[in-house]
Order: sequence, then structure tokens, then C-alpha cells
Amino acid sequence: MKIKRIFSVLSLIFVIANLGLAQSNYHSKDVLIGVWVDFRSYGGAGDGNTYIFRKDGSFTFKYSQYNWAGRRIISFSGRFQLSTDSIFFRITETRELVGGHIDNDGPPLGLGWVIVDASEKVIKQRRSQSIGLDLSFKRRDEKDFILIDHNEYILVSRNPNEKR
Repeated sequence: MKIKRIFSVLSLIFVIANLGLAQSNYHSKDVLIGVWVDFRSYGGAGDGNTYIFRKDGSFTFKYSQYNWAGRRIISFSGRFQLSTDSIFFRITETRELVGGHIDNDGPPLGLGWVIVDASEKVIKQRRSQSIGLDLSFKRRDEKDFILIDHNEYILVSRNPNEKR
């Protein structure tokens, strides 16, 4: 009886230790590397908001092609770091639309107010602050998901250099 109890306690300690290791590995930077697309728009006509995370700790966030119709900033990039349940971004540059004029795009796309005939320009950020957001991971139907600030993104590629 005593041996059975000792075995049960040791088994429980082993399980708890392994869960702790699995959890800490789960939050390693390697799990995040790849291309993650906003799940609400995944599989639609165009890509949704997209995060691209690279092994060197750099990232790019691209607004959906339908979401930046009236935006001047179409993407931003910089460095990221992970903590237990957060991700911290340091934005070092933005890609912005410069010039052009505003028009109203009616049917068939119906995007509303859009900026047309603008050129893209990369703008380096002189002052860069760290922005922390909630981060969690989950797996559903054999697919990987992340939640960044409660927005769900699905992994579409482990290759961050894949053109999208």
C-alpha cells in the first residue's frame, strides 16, 4: 500500500513536471515563426490582417487589403519578444501611402472611401516604444491558432518568407 502511494505521488510529480516543460516550450519563439492570418477572413477573397514572425525576432504586420482602403499606414514592422502570456512589439518602421487622392469606390467592390494614385513609402520610426498585448495559443481541428489581444489568427505557413 505504501509503495503504491509513493508510486502515485512520483507519477503525479512526473506528470506535473512534464506539463510545465511542455507549457514553457509551447511559448518559445519557434512556435510563433511563420505567417498567421486573421481567422475571420481566412479563405476569403483576400488575405486578412496578417502577422509574419521570423526566427531572428523580427515581425511584420500587414493590414488586410480590404482594411487599408482608406488607411495611410498599410503595414508596420519591428522586433518582438515573448513572455509567459504576452507578446511585446517594438515598431521600427511603417509602410505608408503618400500622396494620391481620395475617391469613393462604389459597386462591385464597395470599399467606400479609398486612396488612389498614392505611392508607398517606408518610414523609419525615430522613437519606438514597446507595446505589450495578450497572447495565447490553441489547437483546433489539427490547426494552430494564436490569439493576440483576443483576435484569432490561424497559421497558414511555417515559412515567414513565403510571398502573400
